[in-house]
Amino acid sequence: MKAAPADPVNDLQQAIGRGGSALFDTVPFILRKVIEDKAWADRCDKDGIPFASFEAFVTCKLWHGLESTIDDLIAYCRNHPEVQALIRGEVAGVGKRGTNQHTAGHGVTKSTDGTTATYCLRRLKRDNPELAERVVSGDLSAHAAAILAGFRKATWTAPADAEALAVAVARRFPGWVMVRDSDIKH
Repeated sequence: MKAAPADPVNDLQQAIGRGGSALFDTVPFILRKVIEDKAWADRCDKDGIPFASFEAFVTCKLWHGLESTIDDLIAYCRNHPEVQALIRGEVAGVGKRGTNQHTAGHGVTKSTDGTTATYCLRRLKRDNPELAERVVSGDLSAHAAAILAGFRKATWTAPADAEALAVAVARRFPGWVMVRDSDIKH
């Protein structure tokens, strides 16, 4: 009796479903094969319609898709930058300008998705392909590229303690000082 041929998509679904160390130990290797062989493109959603994109396959519920997110897959491959680059390479750019949550068209990104690394990459692929390539290759994070592209502002985290905050402000912004209200003559 012959063994059934290997199905990397099924193997990937099972590895993700098992969770635990399988996510970080097994998923990157199977995911590489699924992407390189475009095995996901042979699959259909519950209505029998072939997936239009890798992300549609990833987000579709089991057992048609992976019931996951691009950001989760990238996290599972944290020790495999070459697989992360393959995943980011599969992310499609966002649609033309003017599409938003109010147009109610098919495939419209939810407004909350605008904060994810995947959304940043989609937008970079549309508006700034050079920065998008740096993100795909792993040279730059999606957040850093969004700041360079100008559609995000740089932020920083500061201590809640007033004394430590004053030190942090002076370090971050030379020439600026925080002054206690009691030190100001009224």
